[in-house]
Amino acid sequence: RQPMQALTNLLGAARHALAAGDPAKCDELLDMAEDASRLARNSFNAGLDISWLESGFVQADYANFDLPALIDEVAAPIRLAADERGIDLRLCWNRDRRILVRSDRHLLGRVIANLLSNAIKYRDPAKAGRCGVIVGIVCLPNRVRIDVVDNGVGIAEADWARVFNPFVQLGNEERDREKGVGLGLSIVAAIVGLLAEHRLDMRSRLQQGTRFSLELPHGDPAPAAEWRLEQTRPPGPVDLSGLYAFYVEDDAMVRASTAALL
Repeated sequence: RQPMQALTNLLGAARHALAAGDPAKCDELLDMAEDASRLARNSFNAGLDISWLESGFVQADYANFDLPALIDEVAAPIRLAADERGIDLRLCWNRDRRILVRSDRHLLGRVIANLLSNAIKYRDPAKAGRCGVIVGIVCLPNRVRIDVVDNGVGIAEADWARVFNPFVQLGNEERDREKGVGLGLSIVAAIVGLLAEHRLDMRSRLQQGTRFSLELPHGDPAPAAEWRLEQTRPPGPVDLSGLYAFYVEDDAMVRASTAALL
């Protein structure tokens, strides 16, 4: 709840600054309010995700799909965060072939995104200029393995099991909200537990880095008509000139705020 308290305080202070005729101070306070709002949203989303996954109502929707296409899609927005932190994000596999897997595309995408975000978040500042994260695909005779490897701060062996517990954050005793709330790996473990024939393994050493390996089944080659095409638009600006947008919102406050923003 702390980011929400900060947001309330900052909006009140911004109103006073505006009344006092100090637009520069008001603008500064609103920038801080946007940061508080982002952190609150991230915390709420993570909490809702883990509650949703532990509710017992979530069922995997299996399909055959191309794994590299999914990883490219997931990695695109995360690469922006990696670039900002000076981290080299590399995607390594044979680009000359399709790698078909059978899984729930949405849930698997969440697992990959959380593992990537976690690897970038826990980089080792002492390795500036040398930090890297690698996502690799290894095709085994009966399985496909996704490896997410980083050379960050690493995890002591005594803490390997503990990092998958909710709200556990190593090296964040001050509970810095910029480092999340400690639910990323809990969500990963909950999702993998829902996916049949999926297995997650972790190996790590302090100051040397961490490797997460996820094994999943090969996809069945199927006629083109049976393939499900799921793809989202890559992040970035989109030209909407000359188009109409039909917006549906059942919450009065969100509706009013959206109208104000537009």
